[in-house]
Order: sequence, then C-alpha cells, then structure tokens
Amino acid sequence: LYSNKGLTDAGQLKIGEKLAVYPYESISYETPQEFTLVDLAKIEEIAPLNTKISKIKKELLSHGLLPLTTTNTNLPRLIRILGHIYGDGGIYLDKAENSLRYKIVFSGKRHELKEIRKYVEQLNFPISKTILTTSESIIQTQKGFRTIKGTSLQFRITNKSLALLLIALGAPIGDKAL
Repeated sequence: LYSNKGLTDAGQLKIGEKLAVYPYESISYETPQEFTLVDLAKIEEIAPLNTKISKIKKELLSHGLLPLTTTNTNLPRLIRILGHIYGDGGIYLDKAENSLRYKIVFSGKRHELKEIRKYVEQLNFPISKTILTTSESIIQTQKGFRTIKGTSLQFRITNKSLALLLIALGAPIGDKAL
C-alpha cells in the first residue's frame, strides 16, 4: 500500500499512518421514468426468417421479460450479462439441420462465471455445465506465424429467446474483433 512513508507492506502499517486512496463517489441512481426498451415488434424485426415468434413471445412473457421496460426488476441482471458478452462472452449463430439457432457463450475465470451463472439462473434459462476448453490459433506476425494455445472455462446457453432479447438490447453477434 502507498502510505506517507512510501510503498509499505500492509503488515508494516502503524496506526496513524496515512494511505493513498482512490477517490470514488458512488453513482446516484434514481428510478427512471418507465419506458419500453424491447417489445415484441423489436423481436420480430431482428428475428431470422422461419423464427417461431409465438414461441419466443410465450417464453419471454413467461420469464417476465416482455415487454422489457426500464423498471423491470430483471434489467440489472440483463445489463450485467450484456457487459460480459461484450467482454468475455459472445453470441454466435449455430446452424442446426433445418433452423438457425443462437449459442450464447460465457467464458472467464471461475469466480466471474459463478456470478454470471447466478444471474442467468435467476432469469430461469437452462445452462450447460461449466467446462474447461482448449483452443489453438495461428496468427501471422512480422516475424512469421505464431501458434497460441490456451485453456478457458466456459458455459453456454442455446436459447433463441434470450439471444434475441440480448441482441435487441445491442449485443453483437459473432466475433467482436478481427
């Protein structure tokens, strides 16, 4: 820690020493005026052809997510999930035999995934087990080709209703950086 005596181990601090702290002010929050963020018309607008809109509507209604308004108690959970998708997650198209599905992938450290899993479970959507995956990529650099290998923890959701809701809220589809 930084004290008035410079960099100091926490165990060496004495009563009365001053510490450097990051000045933080919490964001004040007021309940917003209610307005609709996502309704059925928005879901229909972004849904792929051959989507069974009646099924999507029924599922989102049963989860209390349609219409999604600014005062919906699930909105903070969805915002946290969206934040993870922009970082260590993603929504990917998954072509099945006769339809188009969405795969929502969450990857990260165990404690991060535990938090995200809790929010998804509170929304009552089915989730896969958390698994350890390995990947290998080959990239080209100025010095030639380089192989990058790694492992990560992840869980997935294959649910078109949730994916369409997140996409309607602005979640990107596919790789975020090329």
